[in-house]
Amino acid sequence: MVTTNLEKIVSFDNVPRKRNGFINFVKNSCRVNDTRAVESMWSYVEKAGNEGKEKPAGGDVSAKKSAALTQTENKKRRWSGWEKECTLFVEAGEEGEGEGVHFEELAKTLSTRYAEQAKAGCVKKRKVDTLSTFVLSQIPENFLSDADSQVRVPK
Repeated sequence: MVTTNLEKIVSFDNVPRKRNGFINFVKNSCRVNDTRAVESMWSYVEKAGNEGKEKPAGGDVSAKKSAALTQTENKKRRWSGWEKECTLFVEAGEEGEGEGVHFEELAKTLSTRYAEQAKAGCVKKRKVDTLSTFVLSQIPENFLSDADSQVRVPK
């Protein structure tokens, strides 16, 4: 139950950083009335916050760690609408100027991301077997081309 509620909390942008505010927020936003569960969630959040402060300033982060951080941040980031999600994914996946991303890769990735957000309660849940098709139907027209199967951000 605690991990489920922590996953919900990650999707919020306005999580309080002080103990009393956090407890009140969890009780109201996640509808958790179990004091032990709320305290357990607070101790986890507090510990995670303290670990971030203990890291040495100016430390060099390798490319792998940087990519892992970006992926983690992407999971924590709230769903921002189809056009914005397409733009973020295509821009991150483009190797060269204007190359784009294959539509199947886009559909697979955005389906996974949408399903994670639905699980966290941020977006409407949809059937898994039709989600990929739904994602393709949500790609903005100006991202598509008649010439090939690549999805590109319009200039």
